[in-house]
Parts: sequence; C-alpha cells; structure tokens
Amino acid sequence: MKFRKQGWWLLIVLICSSCKPITYVQFFDISKFAIPIVALIAYFSIRTKYNRFVKSDVQKAFFTFSRFKVLFVAIGLFIVSAGITFLLPNFHPSTQKELIQYGERTDKEELVLEGLRLNLFEHPNDNIAFYTYYSRVYKYEVGLSQNEQNSATIINAIREYKAAEGGYFELACLNTLIHEYDKAAFYTITLDEKEPVVCFLKAQVALYKGDSIGFVSHLITEMENEGLKAEVYPILASYFSSSQQNDFLYDLVKSDTFLNYLDFSLAGRVYYTHGDVYRYVFSTVMHVINHVSVFSVFGAFAILLAYVLFLRQLDLFNKESWFWVVLMIGYGVVSPFFVFPFSNFLEYSMSFNANDSLVGNFIFYVFRVGLIEEYVKLFPFIFFLFFTKKLKEPYDYMFYTALSAFGFAFTENLIYFSNHGTTIIQTRGFFSVLGHAVFTSSVGYLLAYSRFKKKLLPAPILLIIGLFLAAILHGLFDFLLKENVFALLLFLVYFLTLVHVWSVMLNNCMNNSSYFDHKKLPQLKQFHLWATVALLLIVCSQFFLTLFYVGKEYAIELFMGAFYPGIYMVLFLSNTLGRFDFFKGYWEGLLPNTREVLFPRTANTNEYVGLCVAIELSPKAPIGEIGTLMGRIVERKIVNHSPFWYLVELSPPLKLEEIVLNKVLVEIEDDTNSLVDGVKVDSQICLLPIELDYSKIKIKEKLWYGGECSLFKTEL
Repeated sequence: MKFRKQGWWLLIVLICSSCKPITYVQFFDISKFAIPIVALIAYFSIRTKYNRFVKSDVQKAFFTFSRFKVLFVAIGLFIVSAGITFLLPNFHPSTQKELIQYGERTDKEELVLEGLRLNLFEHPNDNIAFYTYYSRVYKYEVGLSQNEQNSATIINAIREYKAAEGGYFELACLNTLIHEYDKAAFYTITLDEKEPVVCFLKAQVALYKGDSIGFVSHLITEMENEGLKAEVYPILASYFSSSQQNDFLYDLVKSDTFLNYLDFSLAGRVYYTHGDVYRYVFSTVMHVINHVSVFSVFGAFAILLAYVLFLRQLDLFNKESWFWVVLMIGYGVVSPFFVFPFSNFLEYSMSFNANDSLVGNFIFYVFRVGLIEEYVKLFPFIFFLFFTKKLKEPYDYMFYTALSAFGFAFTENLIYFSNHGTTIIQTRGFFSVLGHAVFTSSVGYLLAYSRFKKKLLPAPILLIIGLFLAAILHGLFDFLLKENVFALLLFLVYFLTLVHVWSVMLNNCMNNSSYFDHKKLPQLKQFHLWATVALLLIVCSQFFLTLFYVGKEYAIELFMGAFYPGIYMVLFLSNTLGRFDFFKGYWEGLLPNTREVLFPRTANTNEYVGLCVAIELSPKAPIGEIGTLMGRIVERKIVNHSPFWYLVELSPPLKLEEIVLNKVLVEIEDDTNSLVDGVKVDSQICLLPIELDYSKIKIKEKLWYGGECSLFKTEL
C-alpha cells in the first residue's frame, strides 16, 4: 500500500539474521543485533512524529501520552516488572531436591548431577540412588565426548572399588553402564536378586548374551521387587514392540501400574492396534492432561487472551456475542484430541511417517500434520457455515476460524510448555500460535470473498480447496521450521509474508462489512495501543512465569536474552496487525511486494471522510490563481487503480467561466504527514464534473487536471 513508512530496521535484522543458518529456537539468541535495531525504530518513530509536530499549526507539548502512548505503556510495564523482581528474594538451591528441580527446569545438567550426588551421599547404601546418579553421569559425559565408553567418572569409580576389594553391586552397575557385560556378569553372580536394581543389571547381561527369556524374567522380578520401575517399563515395552510380541505388550500397558511409568502415546498405539476403543480414548485424553501444570496453563492462557482480545477489539461494526466466542474457543481447545485418531491411522495403518527425503518430509508435513490439524480446526466453522446464520459479514468468517485455531493452539501449548519449560513462551506466542490462525482463517477469507465479492465456486467445493490450501501453508511452515537446512532469512520472510497477507485479509473483510460505518472508526484510534499491549502480555508472561516457577536469577537471564528480539517482534507485529486502511467497499490485492513485506506501516492510514479541509493551489497550477478552496471530504474513490483519491464537496462552489463545480477530486501524495495532525499535505487536484464515471477518468487529461496543491485541516 502507498501509506507505508520506510522501516529499514526490519531489513537490517533480516540481513543480520541470514548470515548463518540457525534453528527456530535460536532466533531468540540474536539479541546482539537487536539493540541497534530498537534504537533505529525509536529514532524513526520520534523523527517522524517530530517532523509532524514542527509543521503543525497546533503547538502543544511534544512528549505527551497520546503521541507516545505505546512507549509510555512499555516503560510502565518495565517499571512494574522491575519492582516485582526487586521485591522477590534471590533463590539459591541448596538441598538435593532443590538442585534437581532447579536443574531440570533450567536445563542445567550440572545442577541435576550435584543434586543426585548429594542424594547418594545421604543414602550411601541405596542401590537406586547409586544407579540413578551414575547412569545420569554416564549419559552426560558420553554426550559431551560422543564416545560410549569414555566416561572418566565411572572409570575412576571402578578403579576405586577394585582397589577397595569390595562393592560387587557397584562394580556390576558401573560395568553395565559402560557395556562391559562379561565383567558385570561376574560381579552379579553373588548378588541377592531381592535387592533393588540387581535383577535389572542381570537383565542387561542376559540381553547381551541373547537370553531373551532371562531378560524378561529378570525385568519382571525387578518390578516385583519395587526397584527401577521407571526404567523397567519402557525397556519391556520397547522389547515387546520390537520383537512384535503384541499380546505381552498389551497386557503390560493395560496394567494398573503402567499409568505412572509409561508414556500414554505408546499406550495409545497399543490400544489402537488392538482395537480397544475405551482404553484408546482414555490414553489419548491422558496424554494431554498428563502435561498440564499450573505454569503451562497460565502461559497458554496469556497467549490465548492476548489474541482473542485483539480479534474482539477489531470486530468493530457488528460485534459477536461472548457466548459464541467462548463456544468456538471451547471447541478449539478440545479439537487436538480429534487429531490423534487420524494421525494414528496414517502412522500405524498406512505407515505414513517422516523420512530422510526433503520431498518426502514436505509431503509428510502437508498431509500428516497440516491437513489433519486444519480439518479438525475447521469442523465447527463448517457447522456455522451451513447450519446457522451467524456469518453476516466477511469479518465473521475470519473471526470464527481464527478463534478455533487459537483454542487449538492453547491445548498444544500446554504440551509444549510442560515439555520445554518457560523458555519457548515467546517463540510459540509470536510464531506458532499466530501461524495457526493465519492458516485456518485463510479458508474463511476465501469463502467470504466468494460470497461478498465474486462468486467463485459452490461453498462445499471452495471449502475443500481452502482446506488443502491451508494444509500447504501449514506444511510449508513446519517444513521450513523443523528441517534445519535453510537460513533463518527464508523462514522469516515466509512468516512475515503470511502476517502481511493476513493483515490485508482482515482489512479487506472490515472494509466490506455490510455494517460499515465511518462514525465507528474513531473507536479504533487506540487500536495500535491495544495490539501492542496484547503482544507485550506475551513477553511479560514468559518473564513472570519464569520468575515464580524457576527463580529470579534465571528469569533475568532469560529475559535479557529474549528481550530485544521479543520487543522487535512486538513492534513488527503491532505495526503490521495494528495499522489498517479503512476504505468502504475496497478489496486490496493479496499478492505482496517486497516493500510491503519488509516495510510495515508505522502510522495509520487516517480516516479522512467527514474532515473539513482547505485546498491551497500552487501558483503554477494550469487553471491559474483561484485562491484557497474550502470543503469537506465526503467519500474516498479509486481512480486509475489508486485508492488514495478523496471527493471533496466545496463550500462555496468553484466557478470557472461557465462551469460551476460543487465537488473536486484530490489525491494525497505525501505519505509522511497526516491531515489529522494539522500539517499541510502535498496533493494534486482534479476539477471534474460529478456526473463522470470516476473509474474511467484519465488523470493527466489537460481539460480537468488542476495541478499540484496543498491540503490541510480547517474549520468551515
């Protein structure tokens, strides 16, 4: 669109981000580029506002809340956050339980190992404590060295126990970990099988020797001894699964003790293959519920609330009732449960899985992921479309489809936040959640366009086409995200293009509402502030949840690492989704150009209809000096494919020889200033009889071209 500011700051961050291929999560590690970017944003914003300020005839204080409301709100949130952080005491884990918990939540393996070491020190004769500590040490050190037998801690421990001429259990355990099974077998001969972990070690030796019967029997004995159940159940399940002993696997997973130790996703697969519908449904539900925690609920709800308030505030002309809003969100929340049967069918019955091929993986993400998820998200909208009369304006089509998508993302976030902690709240909130809404609501836009603009195809056929379109958009998003073969630039350009196109879709739907009313547009004067605050809510939720769930030190560390990239995304999204060009009946094209994607507008295209203006013609105008014209903007027009022409009703009319003109056309050419600010805006004027067809006007026709002029707000 013509009314866009030159956001060079975005181009800089894209160039810097594309210097090397990095993953999705690593995006928030580019804070070293973000400080100058934020500074540039502030500079351009203040410079533009100051230029308008010095040109305006209405001189007020420059730094006012109305002019810098977003900046003041951000500063206020920062002060509140800093105050709460200052009041909370520092958390320093000291006990073994605190060390393990803190290490797990912050992904600091050294703290977990220290906690397990303290636990072993407090319980030196506890077999489970011994095995748990050294198995974790083995995994950690092998992970660092990439050598399965290169664990210095375990090798040194073996030497110490050999020197002490004792500790057969310890030696058996340590040798098993480094796969020295012959030595481990020697040390386990004299051990009592009723002791915890002993049978687990003997099972590992039996598996090495090819004794499958002994392997299973020792593991079962270990379970009866109340030993390493958390280790035994997955191993038994994996063994039965790989050896295709499905009946034994089924008996294992349906046992009562299974619920506490085995993943419900495995249970779902077993129940699916055995046709146990009741247990399959139960395991599917528990697979999600098992991931629910207090912090994951708060994090997912903060993101849901931010976007729902955004869409609800944008529903300006014919607001939907909260009953239908909550109903659609509620379905979206439960919709992920319907994904599992379709996904399991393709995986277990059709063997449709990801592979090492890029093309194969793209097809996987489109059909196995995108198509299924988009179908379940669209299901309630199909009911609205064919069985209700709730869809009264174009915006309703996008509104309800997006609500279903946000509900779907809420449940998905519960799982992701429980698995990965608070570190991905910003990432999920700015990318994945918004992506879900874009994919699904694109179907709604297609149907709305066909109904209110140009009949394309019957609704059922169009719905199927839209579903596959959404699946392709979704699949490409996941493919670029998870296949680590592309630079960040490619993913970012794709995502930013989607956001830009989505903002145009929303704008088009509002412009073509049958309830469109210019008198309601001032209600959106503070919408950019609403959008910014909603997005800042996501940033703050990550900080506060980390603050209370993990501790002050880690919260500040995470906040400083994600602050600048987070603020950058807030500024980009708020300027792209918080600035709209209201033009009744106008459908803007969706095909974006580079300028529209890279340079989002930083100021609204102001609503000028009803504004009283003065037209000051240039002394060199072709029609000569006729003074200053006064009038009121009554309508916006499209002339020669340009949507920036305004019809001005003159008062008094303009008399040119034998012609009396009551109305003139004015095109606003200056996109850096606004009539609302009281400054003069560069324009050009056409003196046209009102009975002409404006769509066929030739602007440079000498007979009617009035020349350059300046336009400014006035009072009649």
